[in-house]
Amino acid sequence: MSEKINKLYITSGEATLLVESENSAILSDLQNEAFVRSHIPSAIISTETLEKVVASLLIKNSEQFDVILKYPDVVCFQPEKVDTRGVIALMGYILERANNEKGVYSVHSSVITKNNKAIVLFGGTTNLGKTSIAKIASEKFAWSFYSDEMALIDSNDGKIIAGGKIVTNSDSFDDFNLPETKETFEIIGFVHPHIDNGLNKFEKWNSDKFFWHLKEELARKIRGGSKAIHFFSYPLGSLDTFDIASKRLLFAKNLSEKIPCYEMRGDPEYIGKQITEIFK
Repeated sequence: MSEKINKLYITSGEATLLVESENSAILSDLQNEAFVRSHIPSAIISTETLEKVVASLLIKNSEQFDVILKYPDVVCFQPEKVDTRGVIALMGYILERANNEKGVYSVHSSVITKNNKAIVLFGGTTNLGKTSIAKIASEKFAWSFYSDEMALIDSNDGKIIAGGKIVTNSDSFDDFNLPETKETFEIIGFVHPHIDNGLNKFEKWNSDKFFWHLKEELARKIRGGSKAIHFFSYPLGSLDTFDIASKRLLFAKNLSEKIPCYEMRGDPEYIGKQITEIFK
């Protein structure tokens, strides 16, 4: 019989979350669920930690699902039927707030790297082609495919410090693995891609347009509203604050004035080639 787990520590970016549950089976499922490492950027799961815990999640047995979202100590009332991925989404949400407090922000993106530099392929909606373009760039243009779906940006030094790795669980990418690395990468450019076969063009955004898109992107993961858990039936409220939002806004403004951003339309190979030529 396996040993019962009383607590887990989840580290992502600059934050560590303590998770405790009255039902040890939930913690065992979380520990073994690959979605943790896919959904939470560069997640490290442990039954003990040397890192400073900044927030906690207590999962209590209950007949009815509910969440008391009082950061930094969150309580989840959990019925017998468990939405494991929903619990993981809640964990990631709490970690997002904890990282925001430290000036670390997530962006929905794929990231490619070369010579310790990073290009962020970003965009709020799915199916823009971020993952496919990153794969082509790594296969044909000597980039390294660092992460997909989500990356963490440290505003203190403008570097990518962590990333999600959902692509390795996708049937269409079953022969492709993303590298595990603890390296950080200096951001030298952003690309807002659209796969549009037959229309090959690109445009450099001015800083105002880039700022408008970037500020919205950096706020998506902390504001709640669209985030729903417990089999998509329970919406989560915002974890944002005025102070956090103000610092995030200033970072987005400074970054958009310093780093170039391009909108690129076309097939993945065309976009990969343009990225390589522009960011030599």
